Amino acid sequence: MEKKYSEKKWLPGVTHLFLSLCSEKDELFWTDRTHPAWEEIVTELKDQGVVDVDATKLYRKFGNLKKTYLRIRKKQLSDPDSCQPKWRFYNQMAAIIKKDQWELPEKQQSSMEEISIRSCEDAMDHLHALQEYAMFRDNYRAIGLLMQAEYAFKHPPDNKDFEL
Repeated sequence: MEKKYSEKKWLPGVTHLFLSLCSEKDELFWTDRTHPAWEEIVTELKDQGVVDVDATKLYRKFGNLKKTYLRIRKKQLSDPDSCQPKWRFYNQMAAIIKKDQWELPEKQQSSMEEISIRSCEDAMDHLHALQEYAMFRDNYRAIGLLMQAEYAFKHPPDNKDFEL
């Protein structure tokens, strides 16, 4: 049985399937439009009977889901007393983006001491703080660039990647 989605609207079941496939992929693949994981997801969706999809459509769909997630997350962080988000894809997106990592450590929230970065872990903590700030400012370009920086820290190049 083929499952189609309208050019304008995806069926919730297809979106849940898409997000479950995304959650199985390497971390941060979704920051790179040309990452081979997009084609793998296209193939897996087609195997499940979803037709009329390609890597570009999936990348755009994920970007729209990410924007919605970040908007809801921003509202949730600005009003901690608000109830749990009702958006049906919130938990799946939270698991993929791992948004809760972006929370500032308590020691950084309570003090304004000098910044010192002595390890990759320290750098990641500060990078997550910058991502949080960019999210509050609705600066999605900065968020994307900071996510690419995070990927660069997690996957440094080999020496053989450079000519000496």
